[in-house]
Amino acid sequence: MPQNHVLPLTNPECSSISLILSAALGQQPIETLNTVFDGMLPEGWSVSRSNDARPQFIDLLAPLLADGRATIAPGDAWTLSRALAALEDVESAEPAFSVVDIDDSSITPPEEPTSEQDVSFGINVQQTADDDEYDWSLQLIGAEGAWEHSLELNRTAYGEGILVGHPDSGYRKHSELDDKLRLDLAWDFVQQDNNPKNSEGAHGLGTGSVILSADNRASKPKSVTGVAPKAELVPLRVTYKQLIHSSVLFRNGMERLRDAIWHSIDKQCHVISISLGWLKHSHVHAAIQEAVEKNIIVVAAASNYTWRLVSWPGAYPEVLCIAGCNARRKVWRGSARGPQVDFTGPAARVWKAVRKDGEETVDQGSGTSLATATTAGIAALWLAHHGRDALIERYKAQNGLPQIPLSEVFRAVLKASCTPPPRDDGLWGAGIVHAEGCLKSPLPSHASFFTGSYGAPSEKPFIDRVKDTLGADLTEPRLEALLRAPVSSAAGFEDELLFHLITDPEARQWMQQDIPGTGFSGDPSSPPALNNLSVGFQAALSQSE
Repeated sequence: MPQNHVLPLTNPECSSISLILSAALGQQPIETLNTVFDGMLPEGWSVSRSNDARPQFIDLLAPLLADGRATIAPGDAWTLSRALAALEDVESAEPAFSVVDIDDSSITPPEEPTSEQDVSFGINVQQTADDDEYDWSLQLIGAEGAWEHSLELNRTAYGEGILVGHPDSGYRKHSELDDKLRLDLAWDFVQQDNNPKNSEGAHGLGTGSVILSADNRASKPKSVTGVAPKAELVPLRVTYKQLIHSSVLFRNGMERLRDAIWHSIDKQCHVISISLGWLKHSHVHAAIQEAVEKNIIVVAAASNYTWRLVSWPGAYPEVLCIAGCNARRKVWRGSARGPQVDFTGPAARVWKAVRKDGEETVDQGSGTSLATATTAGIAALWLAHHGRDALIERYKAQNGLPQIPLSEVFRAVLKASCTPPPRDDGLWGAGIVHAEGCLKSPLPSHASFFTGSYGAPSEKPFIDRVKDTLGADLTEPRLEALLRAPVSSAAGFEDELLFHLITDPEARQWMQQDIPGTGFSGDPSSPPALNNLSVGFQAALSQSE
C-alpha cells in the first residue's frame, strides 16, 4: 500500500546524464565533444559544460515535454549512461533524476516505537529544554556556554569572520538576517542572476536565522538568536519553489546544488550548510570532495519523512550528516535515520524567522534542515574560536603525513564532545551536538588521525548497502526473491538496482515489509516485478534464471 512518508521518492524522471571526463578530453571544445557523442544521444539532446573552471564535468541535457517532464525512461537512461561510461576518456557517466512537482499535503511521518532511551549527561549539560522558550535549541546545545568560553579565553567569539555558503530557497527580507547577508557574493541559480531574493524563500530565511540571527533577546524577547550571530551568510537560491516538508530538489535541483557548492568554493566560504537533498549525483559528490579538500566544512540534512532513507548529499561520507531530535532529547519522528548519520541536532518545534501576512515575526518549524543549520553554526563557532588559518597550519601535510581536512578534525572534535544520541540503535550518529563541549574539547594531534581507521570507508558489500539504505532487517533471500535471481547477478548494476529499490514504491514496500516502523506488510511469496530496467541489467537477470 502507498505510504505517504515516502511519496517524494516515487518514480522520478531522468533530466540529464552527468559525465566526468579525463583531463585531456575535458579540455576539448564543445564542438569536439558533440562529435565524440554523435550517434549515441537521442534526438534533441544537447552537450553542456557544467562549469568553465572545471571543464571535465559535462551535462548531457535531455529535451523536456511542455509540462517539464522527461522524454527518456529510466531504463533507457541507465542503458545510455552505461554505453557512455564505456567510451575512452569518460571516467564516469550516470543519469540524474528529478521530480517536476509533488502534492505534499498528505505527507506525514511514520509512527515511532513507543519506548525511548533515557539518557544522562555530565552536570554541566542541560538535560531537556522547554520548546515554548524562543531560545530552547540554544540551551540544549550549550551555545551560550560556547560564547562565554571564547570570550573568557580572549578568542574570537560568535562565529565572527566566518563565511557560510547557504544553498537553499534564497532569502526573504527580514530584520533577523538583513545585516548578515553577503549579497555581493550571492547568486540565484534558478534565474541565473545575482539576486536570490525570493518571495517563496521562507525555507532559506528560517534556516539562515537559525545559523546566525543576532542576539536581540534583551530588547526583543520574541526573537530568534542564531548559533553563530556574528558569522555572515552567502544566500544561494537553488530551489524552484518553497520546499516541501521533505526538502526535495525540484527540476534538476542537484545540478543547481552542485553549482552552488562550486560557487561557495570559488567565493572562499568556510562552511556550507545544505538543508536539502535528493538522490545520488556524481557531480555533487565531486564538488563536495573538492570543498572538503579545500578545508570547507560541509554539513547536510539527513532528510525528512523518508524513514530509513538518508538523502544525498547527506549520505556521502565526506559530509557531516545531521538527524533530528526534540527538546526532550528524544527522536523527532519525522527525521530520517541510518548508519550514514553522523550527529543529531534540534529539529522539532525550533524557533525561526518567518514572514506572515507581509509582517516580520518568528514561529516554530520542524525538520532536519534546522538541525543542520544548528550544526553549521557550531562549525562557525569552532573555526572562529581556534582561528581557521591556525587550524589549517596545524593540520597541513607535515612529517611525512598528509593534510587532514578541517571537516575531519571538526568531526572528530564534535564526536568527542557530543551528548548521547536520542536512541541507542546506531541510527542517530555519535550523539546530539553540543557547542560548549565542542569548543572546550582539546584539538587532536595530527598523528592521531593515523592510529586507527582514518580515511574514507571501504565500499561495503551491496547487500549491506541495501540494508543501510532501507533497513537493517532486510535479508538477502528477500532481495533474491525480488530479483528472481542471485544477488550476484546484479554485479555491475548495483547503483541502478538501488535506484529502483528507493524509487519504485512497490519494490521498496515489499523489501521493507514487516520492518518495525514502516507500516508495510504483504505476502513475502509474491514479490512485484521490477520495471524500467536497463537492457544490460535485464539480460544479466535473465541469464541467471
